[in-house]
Amino acid sequence: MAKWTTDSFITSVVMISVGVVVFAMVALPIISGAVDADKYPELAAIVDVIPIFIAIGILMACVYMFISRKA
Repeated sequence: MAKWTTDSFITSVVMISVGVVVFAMVALPIISGAVDADKYPELAAIVDVIPIFIAIGILMACVYMFISRKA
């Protein structure tokens, strides 16, 4: 069984925090302004779902971080 160190845990927490900040400050405004909803409502609906998938990916990274420390 591998010894769990706080250095890797803190590194993972910092990386996820940076990911959340970058997502909130950069990705959301770019994704939300990518499509004109009046001209292309179907495409706008698809683009509106992309931030949800990115948030799910960040949550999965958090879950993986906690699971991997048990191994």
